[in-house]
Amino acid sequence: LALPDVFLRDLFKKLEIKDRLILRLTCRAFEKLVAETNAGFFSVGILMPNNYPPYSDDNLGELRIQFGSAEFKINATEVELNQFLQFRDCLFNGISFDVFVITLRDSPILLDFVREIIKKFQIRELHIDSVEKEMQLEWMMQLMKDFPNSAFHVNLSFPPSTAKLLELPHMEVLEISQYEIQDISAELFFNLLDAHTNLNLNDVALTPDDWMSTIRIISTDNRKRRVRLWVKGSNVISWLATCGITDATEDGDVGKFTDVLTPHSDADDIALFTYRECKVLIDHFHWISGDDPVRVE
Repeated sequence: LALPDVFLRDLFKKLEIKDRLILRLTCRAFEKLVAETNAGFFSVGILMPNNYPPYSDDNLGELRIQFGSAEFKINATEVELNQFLQFRDCLFNGISFDVFVITLRDSPILLDFVREIIKKFQIRELHIDSVEKEMQLEWMMQLMKDFPNSAFHVNLSFPPSTAKLLELPHMEVLEISQYEIQDISAELFFNLLDAHTNLNLNDVALTPDDWMSTIRIISTDNRKRRVRLWVKGSNVISWLATCGITDATEDGDVGKFTDVLTPHSDADDIALFTYRECKVLIDHFHWISGDDPVRVE
């Protein structure tokens, strides 16, 4: 080709995956150029199981892979996974994503192949959803070492041990959506708050003093942070009472806060508070909440 190499490489970055494939199939002269150029930037990529249990030794399920508008479905056999890796190497030598989402669920798909598939990727935010097993968590921690410059958003669908949670490297977002009732202690919560930027946790056991410490920490942090907790309603009512906020609080009474909007009727279920630079929203909230869960963020 007579065009300068730099120009061609920039041009090929703007091609859709399907266009790269068409070029390769229709003109052998383009094969090497397609394989040796970067596929460019995509806003979202997805890698996830495409079906659900039951699985068996003969049926490890199907894997769905999406790059922009291009979507591939492959059976999770060693032969087909190796074929896809060869296919990927024929289409590009690198690719970039703003967000790439890996969903694991309870899938037996070989995790080493998932790791190999994204080996040539550059990813700004790597989301790993539905981590359901200790083995998957161990694998995820290895994967994080492959992408030291990525921001990680991780969803754990099981309650790991305290020791394992304390081993986790920094994450932009850590979400633990437990299916078992198991309180997260205040000590563990503050360790997680110190280690990660944003948290989404269930069943956190905080005292009124712990709540105020949390708000002060977030209020004095220069970063934008969001902490979302599901807790017992009685826990929140006890905390607000120590701040001078009760169901008898009149408009304009702010207690320890700088601004307050509390529910005035059974139909209202949202309370809003401001403490210095920290805004607090309490949802699904009623003054007689008992052990019903409420969301605080």
